[in-house]
Amino acid sequence: QFVLDEFMLKEIKAQNGWWANTYSIQTGAKYMNVLGIKNLDFQTEYNVVRPYTYSHFRSGGNWTNFGQPIAHPLGANFRELIAKIAYQPLNRLNIELTYLKFMKGEDFSISGINYGGNISRDYSNRVGDYGNITGQGLAINTQIIDLNLAYMLWHNFFIDARVYFKLYEPNNRYPNTQWINLGIRWNADSENRLMYY
Repeated sequence: QFVLDEFMLKEIKAQNGWWANTYSIQTGAKYMNVLGIKNLDFQTEYNVVRPYTYSHFRSGGNWTNFGQPIAHPLGANFRELIAKIAYQPLNRLNIELTYLKFMKGEDFSISGINYGGNISRDYSNRVGDYGNITGQGLAINTQIIDLNLAYMLWHNFFIDARVYFKLYEPNNRYPNTQWINLGIRWNADSENRLMYY
């Protein structure tokens, strides 16, 4: 998928980091029954969103709904890689391992210069017209490892076990997170992608 928010062809050709050449790219692939192994699936996805994409000088023009980004939870000014392996070795047992890595450029403060990551902010206070690159500002690197085991005891009634690690670099802005979760769910999906952000 490709989104072109706004652009000027002569500035794209110049490759000078003009702030208004805003776009996003999403690409991915899914491989079912990897190497002939039944119920072993692999999925990968790569996303990149330039600074100031989905933002506007008026709050009513940005790509949000009730203050939340519409296109991607990270907003803009990031690169992201997702890899997921899902395996069902037994009829009632599902195992999923997800690895997610992203780098996002954040503002140093909400009232200072806008580096293009927070799509709710007015881009009139941008860092500059030229030299803008994805990840500019305070670059935060995040890695997430999520292992989820689900056993279906009876129809749509699951016992879940989950091990989760979220690591930041530099880690002085956000705390690293590790937890183990055990639970049950009934007629509910275990997927909660927003927990990754």
